[in-house]
Amino acid sequence: MENWLIQAIGWAAFAMNVAGNLMLARLNVWGWIVRLLTNVAFIVYALQVPGGGPMWANHVAFFAINIYGFRHWRKQQG
Repeated sequence: MENWLIQAIGWAAFAMNVAGNLMLARLNVWGWIVRLLTNVAFIVYALQVPGGGPMWANHVAFFAINIYGFRHWRKQQG
């Protein structure tokens, strides 16, 4: 993958991460979707950078946590 594209994915993931966290802080359910997309973007990024294994593992775990959080949120909403 081209270096500029890897960098673009990393920066897009960063921006989505900030946006998703702000949405969740404001109790906006779309924050969960944005966070899931963030995890996917960071997984793709981590697979392209040297030494990205820990980042990959981190975002696979966060993906699962975000699924759990989203399901828990929906249950509480009734």
